[in-house]
Amino acid sequence: MTLKYAILGFLLFEPLSGYDLKTRYFDGSVGNFFPADQKQIYRTLERLEAEGWVTSTLKIQDSRPNRREYQLTSAGQNALRNWLR
Repeated sequence: MTLKYAILGFLLFEPLSGYDLKTRYFDGSVGNFFPADQKQIYRTLERLEAEGWVTSTLKIQDSRPNRREYQLTSAGQNALRNWLR
């Protein structure tokens, strides 16, 4: 399994930031068999956005640093579906 398809799979359920992906998934159960550090996750998200498989939105927060949330596009859904076949 490649990291980009794992991330696409997680984004299928809801928009997530790189931090969310790291703490919810790659630091938890998935990390036991598929580790990824924060740099790898953010680099992969940037590549997925460049490919048009995800889009991102900057969420402004008052008491915390702003966060960039990534959402799966229809092209990303198709890529994931094709990979799963």
